[in-house]
Amino acid sequence: MIRAAVVAALAVAAVAGPAHAWAAQLDTTIRPDAESSPFGIKYQSVVEIRYDDGGGLSDGLLGKSWALSGSADSSDPAVQEIMARLNGKIRADGSQARISDMVVSYSFKLTPRPSSSSIDYSVAFNGSLSDYVIATTSGTSLVDLGWRALSLEGPVVVDGVDINIPLNLIRSQEPGAFAHLEGTDAEGILGEPIIDADAILELPLGRWHFLFDPTGVNLDADRFGLADEIRGIRSQWTMGESSIGAGIHVPKVSSVDVASDRAYGVKITAPPPSATIMLAGFASPDTLDGIEIAGVSDSIPEGYQINPTGGFPAQIIYGMAGLAAVAGIGFFI
Repeated sequence: MIRAAVVAALAVAAVAGPAHAWAAQLDTTIRPDAESSPFGIKYQSVVEIRYDDGGGLSDGLLGKSWALSGSADSSDPAVQEIMARLNGKIRADGSQARISDMVVSYSFKLTPRPSSSSIDYSVAFNGSLSDYVIATTSGTSLVDLGWRALSLEGPVVVDGVDINIPLNLIRSQEPGAFAHLEGTDAEGILGEPIIDADAILELPLGRWHFLFDPTGVNLDADRFGLADEIRGIRSQWTMGESSIGAGIHVPKVSSVDVASDRAYGVKITAPPPSATIMLAGFASPDTLDGIEIAGVSDSIPEGYQINPTGGFPAQIIYGMAGLAAVAGIGFFI
């Protein structure tokens, strides 16, 4: 009984922290020997508007359905602005990495039901990440992993559509329904941004699930862009799985009651945040000047014991950081 209580306490403590109304799913495969690596992140949530007693919301939404979707690449000025804002957020988080190319896709769908209507929100960024290598020497690299909180505040407009603030989408697509939500508590949760991945950075890598393959099998060669096989070892961190270290991951649900011409309800449901970060080589998490990094090498450092909570040899990390600083000074001279 005592052991069960301790386990429950650890699980609760592991998930305590700032609440996020929206969820993100990140996937990236990083090659320290490449100038850029691909990444993909998706933001999804569902808004349900209930009108059990009929009323103006029911009259405006019942039986109505629509779908809105589109995509744009980095040749679009709107996407260029999004990339600039994301890179600004990355720099604000202390990371030196940057997004060098990106495609934005979005899909919104209104589905009616007898006593409620739901709006499915989906926004995806797929692109290339650059400048993530801090320093490289003798087959060892320091890789910056402090960039993963890909979040944006305020309106994000693509094709004339705000893809970030649900309230603005309802305002533009369903002005009659918006009139019943305006000025109510629903504005609070509907005004939260969809593009929110802060939780992926807030959970330290030491509490992610760690997988390590020292064999270099060729099953995932295509993901790394290698013709025949992966030369060397691979490391992978994943979050989103419930465990003692990472906590219990459950869908995020926020709801409010709305008092208008009738009593209504608004509920937002989002899946738990999840992420997969794979690196080519032996990788171990650590921190450098408060930023999470990974020390990546072609082989396991001598005398190092594999430990998912990390701790890359300090002499390697700070020695390489010193080399990077000297190189930076030389560049500016």
